[in-house]
Amino acid sequence: LSTENKMNLFLIAAVRSEVLRAIHGVGQEILRDVRDFEIKLSWDARGSAISHPLLKLVQKRIEISEDNNNFSRGGKSIWEHYFPKYIQNMQVRRYLLHYSFYRPRDLVRLLTLAQRFRPESEIFSHDIFDQTVKDFSRETWEEISGELMTSYSPEEIAKLKDIFRGKESRFTFDD
Repeated sequence: LSTENKMNLFLIAAVRSEVLRAIHGVGQEILRDVRDFEIKLSWDARGSAISHPLLKLVQKRIEISEDNNNFSRGGKSIWEHYFPKYIQNMQVRRYLLHYSFYRPRDLVRLLTLAQRFRPESEIFSHDIFDQTVKDFSRETWEEISGELMTSYSPEEIAKLKDIFRGKESRFTFDD
């Protein structure tokens, strides 16, 4: 229809790599089209946490919220004002990247849980992150196990979970 009406039509879609791998068995036609036009976006770029694109997004989101609420930090940076300098002896930006696995949705989950834990707080304290780590781990495992279901049975996923949790140091071949 767009050709008949002399209209330029562009479709843009964002597809996570694990979704692409899951549909690999569905048909090569989909993968061929994606690969012909794909632009890969990788969030796990190592290097300086200060200039990491994920943290720049967090910073931009906070700046927009401050502008919308006419809030001033009094000359402090966002990282000085809202976050502790260190969490678990790790520089806060490095901590956020490390514990979110460099994945946007996990960083959002981590910050959202911290916000929900203490909604009245105007800053993210070391204590808040300490208190939310169990919920973050549980929710992250639920998502990862959902992703694993494309390749493994529920029994295999349960065994993988046991391995990650450190069941016992001695085990049999059947285990």
